[in-house]
Amino acid sequence: SAVEAPMYLWSSGETSRSIDVEASGRYVCTVTDLCGVSYTGAVDVIIESSSFTTIGDTIMKGERATLVSNSPTTEWIESLANPVIISVGDTLVTELLDTNTSYFARNIVKINAIKGKVGHVNFAVSEPFGSNNTLGDINFVVQKEILLKSVHVRTDKAGVRRFQVLTVGNEVVFEKDVFVPVGDTRVQLDAILPPGEFYRMITDADVNLANFGHKGPRFVRTLSGTKYPYQIDNVVTITGGTFGSLYYYFFYDWEIEYNFEFCTSDLQEVKVVVLGPSATTEQSVRYQPIKPNPTTGFVRIHTDGEIDLKNVVITGMDGKMVLSVAHHSNSLDLSSIANGIYTIQYTFDGKTYQGRIVKIE
Repeated sequence: SAVEAPMYLWSSGETSRSIDVEASGRYVCTVTDLCGVSYTGAVDVIIESSSFTTIGDTIMKGERATLVSNSPTTEWIESLANPVIISVGDTLVTELLDTNTSYFARNIVKINAIKGKVGHVNFAVSEPFGSNNTLGDINFVVQKEILLKSVHVRTDKAGVRRFQVLTVGNEVVFEKDVFVPVGDTRVQLDAILPPGEFYRMITDADVNLANFGHKGPRFVRTLSGTKYPYQIDNVVTITGGTFGSLYYYFFYDWEIEYNFEFCTSDLQEVKVVVLGPSATTEQSVRYQPIKPNPTTGFVRIHTDGEIDLKNVVITGMDGKMVLSVAHHSNSLDLSSIANGIYTIQYTFDGKTYQGRIVKIE
């Protein structure tokens, strides 16, 4: 809406004082007064949509279904009669199913938030990389729910690190595998962290050991000039790390958001069609975790440690094999395969295991 004037001309061609818009963009209005003098102003409009797409699954009797959404903020609900949120994310792996089953999903979109930064900001030129055997961490307290968007790191070793947020009881509340190149990198995390908890940020020692031969992530650290606590009042406070208040380990210049406003979609029914009977049963085929899932490339199967899998076969939903090898480590690079849902089957320690992998961009 523009100020009161005799004449209006919007960039959309309309000539009324106010206009309704349905698309994001910059809208410019030129107003002209009684003396013929024109003034121009603009308003930027961002329209957020909670629309999303889901994909059901067809399985054999006694198997698990993999339901997929194109939104990582999807809430999955078991039934309308029992509207409890059973999972949040772009994938739901169900329990073993014997009959056709419907689940329900809705998308939650953040439409507004306050943005802020916290933490030690700059790398000094002379600051060393952490010792190969130093895992290092940062402790922090969340007073108000935050979205930890990203952190800044520097390394001299390219490779995948698993970034984790743990509680004081070492429960993993967030983890994400990220390939970090040599140099300075802003690592996108997008971790939603509830308030009232003491957390610590760390990298996974087993993943570091598997990828680099040592448990430390080989990131730059600060050995002096720290100014704890780093904080946004009544939102988040970085209190220190394992090695005391003189040192700052690894995770710099945090980008966070808080005071969220959300838009919620309508519920969508997501169907599982069960065919039967299955050629295999739960007694002969076992299920193990696959992380991260969905994945844009790298996945680790069965365990966080490094093991050798036998008779590894990955097939698409069309039945075509994309991988078939007699031996393979449990770290797989799937970046070259097309987006979609895949079944993996392998043998370890004389037992057969099966799972679903969702490949996304």
